[in-house]
Amino acid sequence: MAKILIIEDEQAIRNVLSNIIREEDTSYEVELAINGVEGLDKLSKDTYDLVLCDIKMPKMDGIELLDKAIAMQPDITMVMISGHGDIDTAVDCIKKGAFDYISKPPDLNRLLNTIRNGLDRKNLVVQNKVLKKKIPDPSYKKIKAIFDYLEKKASTNEKTADEVCAHPLITVKTEMTLSEIMKKLQKKAFTQAPVTFGDHIIGVITLNKIYELLDTPNFDKNTALGKKHVIEVLTIPYDHPIGNFGKTLQSEPCLLVEKDGKKYGIITIEDILMNL
Repeated sequence: MAKILIIEDEQAIRNVLSNIIREEDTSYEVELAINGVEGLDKLSKDTYDLVLCDIKMPKMDGIELLDKAIAMQPDITMVMISGHGDIDTAVDCIKKGAFDYISKPPDLNRLLNTIRNGLDRKNLVVQNKVLKKKIPDPSYKKIKAIFDYLEKKASTNEKTADEVCAHPLITVKTEMTLSEIMKKLQKKAFTQAPVTFGDHIIGVITLNKIYELLDTPNFDKNTALGKKHVIEVLTIPYDHPIGNFGKTLQSEPCLLVEKDGKKYGIITIEDILMNL
């Protein structure tokens, strides 16, 4: 049973988020906090599988709470929500250790997918800790040391997004059929591609997402891709350092790179590791 904490000063939004989560899975245990101070108090007394936290709040804002929460519980899964968001705020939250950032009002599918992914990450963290206790094998320690080194080196990487991003070799369009998209991806051995609507990239589509859609009633290979099926991912400026984005890419298929208001490239976890 997952335990989720919602920290939001607006009662209407707090109640809507709570109802959405409970309707998604009745086994979820949801607790509420009306501001950052109350939220921090709850976090000091209990542990939660996931925390949804507003940024603009009285007494203590979400950024300050994020810093203090991670200091108390380094593995905490924090999802930041704000109606006043911009790219700098999103980047700052991710760099500080937030799992994800969502703008208000949140898209329902985006919100639920983020919650599912966040809870999956929490489960992986718990399982990893159990394995560490069960496997005192020297070879395991060596492997862990290698991954710790790579993670540390990746977090200090000062290369810019433009230096490491893959300028899309292929893009797909909304209204292409799922079959056409799969063939285009598989021909290049890609697992994801940016999606264009008109002249603009609006997000990405992955093979996993296509498989998920094909398992949905009323979907088949001849169904056209709609805008609502496109995955929204974080967009970062072309001149921003890529350090600290490895954690984000554990849950996101990729990052989009933007210059002069136009998205033109993608970054995957493989791109970051190849540029250590």
